[in-house]
Amino acid sequence: MRNQLYDQLIAEIEAWHGQQQDQQDGYEYETSFVELWHKLGQQVLQESMGALPESRHKKKIKTSFGWLTCAKTHPVVQAAPPFQMSPYLQERLCFVGQKEVYQEASTTLDELVGELVGVAVSAKQIERVSHHFGALVEEAEPAEPTGPPAEATGAPEPLVYAMVDGSMVPARQTGWREINPTSYQESIATCSYSCSRPTPGTSFALIKPTWCVWLS
Repeated sequence: MRNQLYDQLIAEIEAWHGQQQDQQDGYEYETSFVELWHKLGQQVLQESMGALPESRHKKKIKTSFGWLTCAKTHPVVQAAPPFQMSPYLQERLCFVGQKEVYQEASTTLDELVGELVGVAVSAKQIERVSHHFGALVEEAEPAEPTGPPAEATGAPEPLVYAMVDGSMVPARQTGWREINPTSYQESIATCSYSCSRPTPGTSFALIKPTWCVWLS
């Protein structure tokens, strides 16, 4: 069986080479190669999972190479619950799910691999996988240390200077100015209102007796 698969793979690669002899379009050349490699990869991965048992002992599972069928005892299936997809594909879903809006992540996956392997992953599937593993990570993370408040230990609380991007404040000399986002979490005490200029040439606008913001 394995030798037959190897002969088939070699035949398909040679056929692809023959089809590309007169190819002048670089995009089509590489696209056809990627499509061929995904097809061959699916065949090799399916064969590597071994002979299929009786129907009640096998299971279809969604992988990065498309739908495959293997024994329920195979490691890919054992690590899949509670989702009907391979662990590797679940990891890919978590990656795009934490970087993009779920609907956009679904579109990204369809564009990158969906058309090649014929497997569509919906935004809802990405959401479920992301929430599932997000909850497991949250449980595994150590709890944040707790301690007595600053006033109980006698340590002074640091002053916090913050501003909202796009806010307008009245400057003394130039009128209303837009402020830039920044924050300070260390005590600064060089001006009459407990603040200092972060850089030379920076002007301050007074908001409240102990709140100052800087203007660039």
